Amino acid sequence: MPHVLNRHHFRGKPLPVDSLYVGRPSALGNPYTLAEHGPKALPLYEAWLRGKIAEGDAAVLAMLRKIGPETGLICSCAPKVCHADIIALVFDEWSGKGEDPEPAP
Repeated sequence: MPHVLNRHHFRGKPLPVDSLYVGRPSALGNPYTLAEHGPKALPLYEAWLRGKIAEGDAAVLAMLRKIGPETGLICSCAPKVCHADIIALVFDEWSGKGEDPEPAP
């Protein structure tokens, strides 16, 4: 399963080779902030992400396809729970079923 890494641990250093930045302003960045949405930010993000997949959002699907089982998902929140954990969960669901992140028919 992909793992979540905090981008601040890499200040002045290159990011790990098998890593993907998923914070804002990337296609997988969480549009719901904790400051504005509080504890609802993560459930809102999960619904948003699954909706983007269902509608076939090309940018979101392209980024999801870059993730592998050993990919480090780079954000600013780790070790706190964050949207990157949801991305890892969605990836794990697909990889466990052998599915590609394609929109539902």
